[in-house]
Order: sequence, then structure tokens, then C-alpha cells
Amino acid sequence: MAAGGAAIGFWDGLAGPATGSFLVFWLVGLVGFGTATNVGALLVFGPAGVVLLGLGAVMAAANVAGSLCGARIALRRGSEFVRRVFLLVVSVLVLSLGPDRFRFRESRVPVRRVPRGGTRATRPPGRRATMEEASARKGPE
Repeated sequence: MAAGGAAIGFWDGLAGPATGSFLVFWLVGLVGFGTATNVGALLVFGPAGVVLLGLGAVMAAANVAGSLCGARIALRRGSEFVRRVFLLVVSVLVLSLGPDRFRFRESRVPVRRVPRGGTRATRPPGRRATMEEASARKGPE
């Protein structure tokens, strides 16, 4: 189990793409964590009250419906059809995400320098102003 995690971590550091998919395939297919991860998530996040059960039920029903529909289509049309659809979906994903990778480099906004200690807007919540910050707000005496 540690070797698989190390290999996925190495790949994430080296290149990064599809790391999440590799992790899911590894956990579900090879290690056998399918339902266990969902139950574990419910045990962790349930007591905090952050689980949206209604939304989860709708997503589960849609997942089952999509799985049944996809399996029927794959059985009816064969593996060549599945391969073409997969390549089409991956190509559309690459073409849609590719320009975003380079667009952000062109539209860099200059960063405004903030004095040491920050302003009220940049200080983390709950942190009080230092003596220097407080005296700077009062102005010269």
C-alpha cells in the first residue's frame, strides 16, 4: 500500500496530470476501498453536520442511472465505440483546459505592496494590530 502511494506521489511531483484518477483507480481497484471510503467520509464529516444527504442521494441515483446507460451502450456498440468516445472526451477536456493554462500568464495584475504587518484587510482574523500599526493610524503626535 505504501509503495502505491509513493509511486502516485512521485508522479504528482514529477508531472501531476491524472494523479487523482490514479489514486481513485488504485484505492478502488487494487486496494479494495470503494464503499469503505464513502463510509469513512460519512463518519468523519457527518458529526460536523456538513454532509448534504439530499444532494448525495440525487447524485447517487444519477450515478446509477448513468452507469446502467453507459454499460448498455458499451455492450451494444462495442469496445471500439467506447475507445472513440473516451478519446473524444479527453480531447475536448484538453482543448478546453489548455488555453486556461496560458491565459493566466498574460493577464497578470501588478501586486500592490502592503506595509509590514499588513493592513486591517490583510491581517488574519483575530490578530490585533501591533503597537507600530496602532500608532501609525493615529498619526503624528
